[in-house]
Amino acid sequence: MSANNTVIRPHNRTGFRFALVILTIVMLVVVGKYFDLQQYFDLHALRRSIAAAGAWGYLLYVVLFILGELIHIFGLIFVAAGVYVWGQKTGFLLAMIGGTASVCVSFLLVRAIGGKAFAGIQKPWVQRVLLKLNQKPIRSVIVLRTFLLLHPSLNYLLALTNIRFRDYAIGSVMGLVTPIALFVLFFDWLMKKLPSF
Repeated sequence: MSANNTVIRPHNRTGFRFALVILTIVMLVVVGKYFDLQQYFDLHALRRSIAAAGAWGYLLYVVLFILGELIHIFGLIFVAAGVYVWGQKTGFLLAMIGGTASVCVSFLLVRAIGGKAFAGIQKPWVQRVLLKLNQKPIRSVIVLRTFLLLHPSLNYLLALTNIRFRDYAIGSVMGLVTPIALFVLFFDWLMKKLPSF
C-alpha cells in the first residue's frame, strides 16, 4: 500500500459522525439564540400566530412544533398553545400530531448526519445497552418517551443507535399518549382557573 493511500478506520468515521451531529445541534441552538427566535415561540406569541392563521393554523402549529424541537424550545409550550386555541380534544390530537412529527424529524435529521454511530462503538457497556434496545425496541422507546417526553436529547441518542425508524416512531406515539393527555388536562384546568394564563 502506498503512503498516499489513507485507510479510514471505523472508529475514525464514528468520531467524525459524532462531531458532525454535535456541530449541527450547536449550530441550530446558536442560530435560534442569535436571531432571538425564542420570542416567536413564547406561549402568547404562539397563540396569536396560530389563531391569526385561520384554517392554516393547524399546519402552522405542526411546522412550528417541528422547528421548536430543532432549536430546543420546550415542547410543552406547544401543547399548552394547542389546548388554548382549540380546546381539549382538538388540542390533544394536534399535540400528538405535532409532537410525533417533531421527534421524528429530529430523529431523521440526526440519523442522516450521524448514521448509527453508537453501533460502531465497541465498548462492552455500550454494546449491552444496544443489545437491550434491540431486543425490545418499541417497549424501550415507550418507557423512555413516557418519562423524557419531547426532550430533544432522546431523539438524538436513539437516532445514533441501530433502532429502526418504524420502531422508534411507533414507540414514540405510544409513549407520548399518556403524558400529553395528562398535560392537556392540566393546561385545560389551569386555563379555566386562571383566565389570564
